[in-house]
Amino acid sequence: MMRVTVRVKADTATPAAQRLGVALRPSQMATVAARSGAALVVSHFEQLAAERHRSGVAAVAHNFYAEAARSTLGTQHGGVGFITVFAPVGLRQRVVGGEIRAVNYSYLFIPLSGTPAEGRTAGDFTGQLQVIWNASTKRGVAKQKGKDGQVLFALRESISQAPDDTVLPSTSDLSEAIRTAIARQLQRAWRHKQVPSDEPSP
Repeated sequence: MMRVTVRVKADTATPAAQRLGVALRPSQMATVAARSGAALVVSHFEQLAAERHRSGVAAVAHNFYAEAARSTLGTQHGGVGFITVFAPVGLRQRVVGGEIRAVNYSYLFIPLSGTPAEGRTAGDFTGQLQVIWNASTKRGVAKQKGKDGQVLFALRESISQAPDDTVLPSTSDLSEAIRTAIARQLQRAWRHKQVPSDEPSP
């Protein structure tokens, strides 16, 4: 799970509401901020899903970023907005980077570009690979079986993944989306002269 916290400054939104003669509680502004921010994150994930998903590859039949879009939710608690992505596993790793270590296998199989392994996993080549591992260097390769088999994967015990600041919308884009949404909420409240009350409607 990954969470982005959105705080709306009362000293900017509240005076604007007061000048218009309307009242918006902090919880309302936080809800607007969270929902508009989440909508932008969903849209961003959907764009990445269209650009980065390799639909023709059996190994990635599920769409990582489409899954992230479906699991994004904007909520508020205590006057603070939250944008939460409940799935998929690995999203935080892509955002902040860090070391990736082999967990269920002895090595990480890294597909080599320009080979039939590009965009695929070692599981697509079950029974077809020969592993050559150098214990002293902690590196190796996996090649197609046979004397002249092509090298398809580099083998590593771990790799360092760089942070990817394109996985989430930029802070400026989020801020702009939230400001626009709050401004529209203020305009609607002013037009309808609706002054929200803490008491539930009858």
